[in-house]
Amino acid sequence: MKPRVLLTDQIHPLLRPVLAEHCDVIVAPDAGAATLARLIADVDGLIVRNKLAPDLFDHAPTLRAVVRHGVGLDLIPVEAATARRIPVANLPGSNTTAVVEYCIAAMLQLRRGLATLDGTLRSGGWA
Repeated sequence: MKPRVLLTDQIHPLLRPVLAEHCDVIVAPDAGAATLARLIADVDGLIVRNKLAPDLFDHAPTLRAVVRHGVGLDLIPVEAATARRIPVANLPGSNTTAVVEYCIAAMLQLRRGLATLDGTLRSGGWA
């Protein structure tokens, strides 16, 4: 029997079948505390993309691991997980390329005013 893994939010459509090869995937219809408390009752793993309620792990007797789909652990009540001996992990560096791309785009915008130029072009201001 495959482990059951709860996702607090959707993941990229191409990744879901890859994950489904290894576990039964449950995607929460919303990230509300009541919804997650109900769905987490019989899962083995939790993949987090939304802030978790501090008492969520009180409803998770079978939970064996929590992974932050991204960097940082600010969305996870780490102390509560540690108290229940539930390992917590994240994906450091997973967004490095996106951050670099954004920074370069922001520098170009600041230097060249690309957003202003784009708006002018789209409104027919350049003839």
